[in-house]
Amino acid sequence: ENLLNYTWSVFAYDAFGSRTRMTTTSRLPQLFDIQPYDIPYGTLSLMALVHVRDFRDLSNTALQEVTILKSNIVAILASGQGTTTTSQEPFILDASLSYDPDAGTFADQRSAGTTGLGFTYLWSCVNVTGVGLSEESSRNITAGGCGDIVDNILAESTRGR
Repeated sequence: ENLLNYTWSVFAYDAFGSRTRMTTTSRLPQLFDIQPYDIPYGTLSLMALVHVRDFRDLSNTALQEVTILKSNIVAILASGQGTTTTSQEPFILDASLSYDPDAGTFADQRSAGTTGLGFTYLWSCVNVTGVGLSEESSRNITAGGCGDIVDNILAESTRGR
């Protein structure tokens, strides 16, 4: 039999100083258990206070701060027709399956229709030499910037036909 009495106070704090009282899923009074994704999204830290009292009414408290680390966004890039296309077909890149692992599992976000929502997408191009472009075309892409890539690639792909 446990001769100690445990009283827990655990709060989650966000960037604005708002706090949310946390609840435990543990059946053991000496443990405070928080399940994955039960910590509110955007939480920066948890403050846990436990007050322990014994049968003689002697007691003490302990305070612990826990920092919540942010996970990296999972960026998923899918292309419409695969990795090759012709100059006569559109080529679509789709990043809508990207997700934030701190906002729940990918399956949960997908079923809720929230994958990719609220993200800011930044698209850029990179000149990779030796990927089917002549040295001259690669120089043109680098000099012209991303806006000229489609024209340069189309010109390169139709030049040899």
